[in-house]
Formats: sequence, structure tokens, C-alpha cells
Amino acid sequence: TSDKVFKDNTPSPQRSRELLARATAFCPLLSGRAVLSDWAGIRPRCHKRDPLVGPLPGFQNVFTATGGYKISFGIAHLVAEALVADMTGKSAEHPLPETFRPEHHFGVNRLDADR
Repeated sequence: TSDKVFKDNTPSPQRSRELLARATAFCPLLSGRAVLSDWAGIRPRCHKRDPLVGPLPGFQNVFTATGGYKISFGIAHLVAEALVADMTGKSAEHPLPETFRPEHHFGVNRLDADR
């Protein structure tokens, strides 16, 4: 699940049940399986379509590589290369656009996302 409106990070057991029902309809072998944890409702949808690639602001040594709307599979190798370059302190052979960087997704830029 991903949510356009995100108010808190409390999982929704109801949404997890709905998701499990849809998954079970698709794959009946899931029927009766134990749910280890509820996570539906705790993933805010990105305000921009670009992937988020790089060090996560405010967290030392935490790097992220999220998918981009409709382009993830086509650029996965470039995202991986750029992320490894970030992690090793090197420059990527094929730098990603600035709109993929964490700085573009957070702070002041985030406020302009829905305009």
C-alpha cells in the first residue's frame, strides 16, 4: 500500500486484512497463512514521480533507493551504480538527475511538490 494522505505511522490492521484478501484471491495458497506483522497504511506515497536515491537526510550511513513511477526497471542499473558511488564516496560514471537526489524530495522542494 502507499498513501497520498499520510498522517502517522500506525499500521492499519483493517487495510492489511483488505490487502490479504486481495492477495489470497490472486494466490489461494495464501489462505490461512499467519500474518507476521501489519504494515498497510505506513508508507507515504512520494510527492514526486522521480526515484529517491542517495543518503537519507538525518540518518548517518542510511542510503535509500526507491522506485520511480514507470521507470524503475529501465534505470535500476543506473540507480544501483549511483547508490554504490554514494556509499563509497566516489562519483557515478552516469550521474543521476538532481531531481532523484534526497535534497529534491525533502525540505523546501517538498512544499512545491503538489503545486
